[in-house]
Amino acid sequence: MDLAVTDAVRSVLTGRFDEGHVAMLQALGHQQAVAATCRGFSIDPKAYADEFDLIYDGVDGKPRALSPAQRVEVERTATLALGMMFGGQVAIAANSHEAFCSAAVRERASGAAKHLVWKS
Repeated sequence: MDLAVTDAVRSVLTGRFDEGHVAMLQALGHQQAVAATCRGFSIDPKAYADEFDLIYDGVDGKPRALSPAQRVEVERTATLALGMMFGGQVAIAANSHEAFCSAAVRERASGAAKHLVWKS
């Protein structure tokens, strides 16, 4: 299910975002779904905003030169992709809530996940 959603997101983002953006949006959608469905998880709004703002950067990690209209389009597209990722993760959680939340506990404890926005 995760692969199908990620492929669909890639098709929405093609040409405007790179794989780093896809991975970041995937991580944010996953963490939001965990916070929405698992006890003991919540999102740090500042960390979330800092991560989401990466949509404005290019592959080189530097801000892209965007007109106001382009900026709005980037935000809309990224928000759509994020919603798709979130929805996919909620569906995955519904298949086995206990396993989903247990995996999230292990993920948070490992400290190895990228783009972490959960509150400590």
